[in-house]
Amino acid sequence: MRLDDAASLDATGFQDASEKAYLRLATELARHQAAEPVRIWNFLPGILEPLGSLPHRYMAFNTARHDAYLHLYGTADEVAHRAPAASGVGHPHPSLILHCLAARMAGRSIENPRQTPACQYSRRHGPQPPCFARATLLDQDPTPRLLVGGTASIVGEDTVHPGDLTAQLTETVRNIESLLRAAAMDGAGACVRKPQSLRVYFVHAGDEALLRRLVPAHFDVPEIEYVRAQLCRPELLVEIEAVYHQPRGHRGAAR
Repeated sequence: MRLDDAASLDATGFQDASEKAYLRLATELARHQAAEPVRIWNFLPGILEPLGSLPHRYMAFNTARHDAYLHLYGTADEVAHRAPAASGVGHPHPSLILHCLAARMAGRSIENPRQTPACQYSRRHGPQPPCFARATLLDQDPTPRLLVGGTASIVGEDTVHPGDLTAQLTETVRNIESLLRAAAMDGAGACVRKPQSLRVYFVHAGDEALLRRLVPAHFDVPEIEYVRAQLCRPELLVEIEAVYHQPRGHRGAAR
């Protein structure tokens, strides 16, 4: 889903267009038999630019996404239960771009005990919370997968270690490990510790070399993609998303 020239819209126009984009996405999925969104990537123009009375465009987007989900799912509890894992980062183009991965069966939302569920964030982060799950568990044949959404150095709902890339990376790794433990306790067995793929978002071009040295020490992964992007909070320097998979033969055996 692509909304061209979204960066040229005022606050009301951007919010309205973003909500309609999410509703169109739901309509498109409904055309496919039993299609359920399980992972969404949101790429926003000028994600941290002021928009109207809001300090960041991301806050207007969060209101739009919240309202669209509320329209689709009916109640705040259902939104918290059904919203899939997601990432939200900025990009240098004027369009709002949504990428959605869908499955025939809905996944199960997994939350991180170290973090406040995003749907429950306070108004410090905007008029409406950013509605997404920390991860989505797909417990389906032939290979169960844990889709880890954008994960950063946030504890509770607060950014920690501002300005310290190494400490933020370490905290991000702790959050991913906590998600893996939560998935293992969900009753669907444990995902293996080795991720299938990893994407690392970073803000400053000069940080890429350090991350290329540090990240592989934390993850035994065959594929790591490094992407420079603006993140959803000005204090954040790095964010990681991942896919973990579990062959059926390893079911119930955490490593």
